[in-house]
Amino acid sequence: LREDQVALCRISDGTPLNGVRPTMEAGFHLGTMLKRPEVGCVLHFQSPYATVVACVKDKPADFNVTLEGPLYIGREVPVVPFLPPGSPELAAAVVEVLTAHDIVLMSNHGQVACGTDFPDTFRRAVFFEMACRIIVLSHGNYTTV
Repeated sequence: LREDQVALCRISDGTPLNGVRPTMEAGFHLGTMLKRPEVGCVLHFQSPYATVVACVKDKPADFNVTLEGPLYIGREVPVVPFLPPGSPELAAAVVEVLTAHDIVLMSNHGQVACGTDFPDTFRRAVFFEMACRIIVLSHGNYTTV
């Protein structure tokens, strides 16, 4: 993913500004930015390991398996239940979580990360994916910091 592949939209009404078509999930992107003025970027991924974790029955309570975890992921990563993609209900659930957190895991769907700008947000998502990879590859035999 490159920054020029990400849709830039007017926050007030979702109007595209850079010719990249917004995702069907634009509701939680824009909703988060309206609630948190310091957030300049919201990214949604279905990265492989985070998506595996999103699909497992017993999700981890703590994703801080490396020292970077608390710095980039935060102390906790809330999980929203499965809701139809693109639905107002999913948008509302994600926005509610991202009001107080920088990462959310959507059950059976993927992850959403937010930050001050593209590099900050992408970094969070990469560290979350790394944590999920460790969790998956360890088959549950991991420790947290």
